[in-house]
Amino acid sequence: MITSVFVYGTLKAGQWNDRPVYAKNRVACHKATIQGRIYAVASFPGVRLTDDDSVVYGEVHEYTEHMFKSILPMMDGLEGYDPNRKDNHYNRKIVRATLENGKEVDVYVYEYGRVIPENLRILSGNWTETSREEVLSKQAKAAGK
Repeated sequence: MITSVFVYGTLKAGQWNDRPVYAKNRVACHKATIQGRIYAVASFPGVRLTDDDSVVYGEVHEYTEHMFKSILPMMDGLEGYDPNRKDNHYNRKIVRATLENGKEVDVYVYEYGRVIPENLRILSGNWTETSREEVLSKQAKAAGK
């Protein structure tokens, strides 16, 4: 059973959606990457999974099996994911993440479920190292301002 989730934005340790219930129940937090592209959707990022060499930087948060059964539905709610719907804000997928030490693990990740203009892509692959000014500039360009 998968008991880890790859997070790449506001759920990363110390970010504004890293709720106390997530933080205090984590068994481990590892820097990691997945294949995909990350976008400046709004005040939060969105990821599209890819088969190319694009990389998204984030963290793998590990939980005990018992705690994960409680944590996962909370994260699903936060991400607007319902397995019975097709029009989710984010869709929960299983991907292979590569930890900083090179080990590969299967994890859940939330992939953005809406259309994303390519010009909102964060080329560095790292949301938390992207400046607010860069995000706002990308969004203004996408809106034609």
